[in-house]
Amino acid sequence: MLLPLIPEPGLVLPSDMDEASRASATPDIAQDLAGVVNFAEPPSVVPFSLVPPHPDTAFRFQSDFLGICEDLSADIVTEWAKAVQGGGRTPQWQAFVVRWQAKMSGKHRRYALFHLLVHYFGRLDPRLRLLALECLLTDGPEGHAAVQRNWKRIGLGKFARTQWPSVQRALREAGLLR
Repeated sequence: MLLPLIPEPGLVLPSDMDEASRASATPDIAQDLAGVVNFAEPPSVVPFSLVPPHPDTAFRFQSDFLGICEDLSADIVTEWAKAVQGGGRTPQWQAFVVRWQAKMSGKHRRYALFHLLVHYFGRLDPRLRLLALECLLTDGPEGHAAVQRNWKRIGLGKFARTQWPSVQRALREAGLLR
């Protein structure tokens, strides 16, 4: 099954929140608006007793079962940051892929690893994201498929504006951009 190509460089434009955080401009939330009156509401009574979270919940089990627990995510992002610094097709990158691929379950472990990396793409240091994208794109069909299927999760908004031409060039060279 052929996937559609990523549309022209408009790709996924950054949201307003991305732009606001990039410029380090945060709106003043406590600012009074003309013509608006705010009334303090009395504290509401909850009709049921609050249940404290328990560590043995279905969500915890499910995330551990899928291999996406919080400890694993911190480890993989830290090691990923070290591995991409040398670039793709280096022994450092290949050792990282082999090590973490072995921890994935299922028949398509390499694709599962790359899909997980795309899922954690936003946690990676913004200065390393272009290198990480190039590593995924140069690592064969699984890397291509993971980027192509999940481009909306990555998007141009995850990169600095100065990196946008490089991102577009990398996608064009990989044959993923029209």
